[in-house]
Amino acid sequence: MNITHYDVAIIGGGVAGMTAALYLKRANISCCIFEKNIPGGIINYTDQIENYPSYPNISGGDLAYNIYSQLQQNNIEFIFEDVISITSDKDNKNIITKNNTYTSKYVIIATGRKYKNLNVENEKELEHRGISHCAICDGSLYKNQDVTVIGGGSSAIESALYLSNICKNVTLIHHSDIFKAEKSKLALAKEKKNIVIKTNESVKSFLKDDENLLKGITLKSGEKVMCKACFICIGFTPATNILKKLNITNEDGYIIVDNNMKTSINNIYAVGDVRANSPCQIITSMADGVVASLSIINSI
Repeated sequence: MNITHYDVAIIGGGVAGMTAALYLKRANISCCIFEKNIPGGIINYTDQIENYPSYPNISGGDLAYNIYSQLQQNNIEFIFEDVISITSDKDNKNIITKNNTYTSKYVIIATGRKYKNLNVENEKELEHRGISHCAICDGSLYKNQDVTVIGGGSSAIESALYLSNICKNVTLIHHSDIFKAEKSKLALAKEKKNIVIKTNESVKSFLKDDENLLKGITLKSGEKVMCKACFICIGFTPATNILKKLNITNEDGYIIVDNNMKTSINNIYAVGDVRANSPCQIITSMADGVVASLSIINSI
């Protein structure tokens, strides 16, 4: 019979959630991690991490796997179910998934962020039919073909660089001529012969072929850019839809916490990219997990 009550339920298996679980387990506190996709969260979609101490260079997938393996060695339970709601009553928190209901005394919310969309014509229809948010996941499907990348931040530039080694030509489209990406990576992109950068341009609509696959993009200037794939890298929005009934988020949807990662509801914490004012870095998300777990350890 599966245990359905835990001291601590952690919602989200990214680096913040996994770090919290490790500290809790080592303190002999029963905990579990709810994850609907793969352990590691959004770092799995990062090609190379170069600012994590002790690893001069490591892929996001490898780092996620290393942490997950450590949790497996500590017998930390993962529940691979999609949490659809969290409620709070006098004695317990209720974690409701599509198939089951679990209870815990404490909850740590570590749901992170999700990709933003452009919300233009044919975008939804062509999702996974040429439109993607993850170059590492889907780039190899378009080997030696023409692709586009939308955005001007680090994720867009990194995606363009990654794709330039796989695809025939990469067109990077950015609505401004000012980039938020690291200058060194932007310089590398500008040096690549098969990367074309279009600034002060934005997407008006996506074009589809007779098989309902992406065949190109219409820009607001009227220009058409033909491509087999488009990778949208325009930022993120907090993954907090399941928390609407709790009223613990700010106007942008991020969770408000104190210095101990506590929310306004007793025994509910939030860590990592989902909390307000997070630097959204791997190492600070881990630190959030440590702070929240130690706060719980000291209160039990």
